[in-house]
Amino acid sequence: MVALTLFLRVGAQEFKRNIELKTFVPKGQWIVGSSVSYSEHNEQNYQFLIIDGLNSDGYTFKISPMACYTFKDNMAIGGSVNYSRTLSKMNGVTINIDEENQFDLDNLYELSHTYTAMAILRNYISLGNSKRFGLYCDFQLEMGGGQSKVITGTGVDPFYKLKQINREDSTFCINMSTKPKSQWMYNKCK
Repeated sequence: MVALTLFLRVGAQEFKRNIELKTFVPKGQWIVGSSVSYSEHNEQNYQFLIIDGLNSDGYTFKISPMACYTFKDNMAIGGSVNYSRTLSKMNGVTINIDEENQFDLDNLYELSHTYTAMAILRNYISLGNSKRFGLYCDFQLEMGGGQSKVITGTGVDPFYKLKQINREDSTFCINMSTKPKSQWMYNKCK
């Protein structure tokens, strides 16, 4: 055992890679950003496997501003808040498992919104001598929640009133994640 250890120590050589760390985001800079998205969906007579004649429409709106401060070269700390709202209206669908098992759903509505707050620790790595392109990795701690309502009925016929299937469904979450990404920045090159 001692001979093997001595052989490995003698055989090991020091290897220098000559990697030079460049400053991509200098200490004292603020990093701000935001993401806003809106999407709509509309399905008419959609069919897939056991689903026949799906008629649905709705939208999703999301917004998420973010701010970080670089407390050390290439290291930033900050936070982000996120909000999302989704409305889905299903005007008709048939679930056809076989000839004896067929279900119809009509006039089903779901409205939900979620909100989260996130603490971010970000580490930047420049790509070579570039001051424009770099990689970063986020370490994120996220807490949030949301609510949703599911309603069925049309409200048009007085005998067929709106029925609230689930008055309110609340959620709460805590997440921890790591996300590597690439970024383009406008830096003053010297």
